[in-house]
Amino acid sequence: MGQVICRYKHYRFILFALYTPYTVLANTTSTNFYQCETDKGVIFSQLPCSKDAKLKKISTFTPRKIRNTNTDIKSLNKIQYQQRLQIVESKLSSSQNKVRVLKRTQAKKQVHEEQKLERMMSKQDKIITKKQVELALKKINKKYNKLVKVEEKNLSHLTKELKKFQKKK
Repeated sequence: MGQVICRYKHYRFILFALYTPYTVLANTTSTNFYQCETDKGVIFSQLPCSKDAKLKKISTFTPRKIRNTNTDIKSLNKIQYQQRLQIVESKLSSSQNKVRVLKRTQAKKQVHEEQKLERMMSKQDKIITKKQVELALKKINKKYNKLVKVEEKNLSHLTKELKKFQKKK
């Protein structure tokens, strides 16, 4: 029973905090005025200007505590820095993965071409096939070495960018 009362006290505080009037937290002032519509247009007055005058209320709000924008700016800069760092790290990881995939694909194609030499065939066919395989291997190596070189260049650029970010920290 004692625990239940304790819980309710906790809830009472939360309810009090939620339903505290906003005027306690800030300075507010309000003024009443009347709005009348005439042939010349809309008229605003402190006193009723006609029978169908509408009572309006205008309020002003002045916060008691003004936030320090410097801390907001610092926290936003920190969040932005962390996001940039994560982006560079993910690009770096992606690029490393791309290099691994390219090298794996190159190795598979090389093995496929080399397996052509192990097939049973005549001596003449084997010589022709050997030349074709050597030519195909050169093309494969040229193509994938070029792709890997481009990706490794990108990797070095991203690594430098990551080190630059880490030095700023």
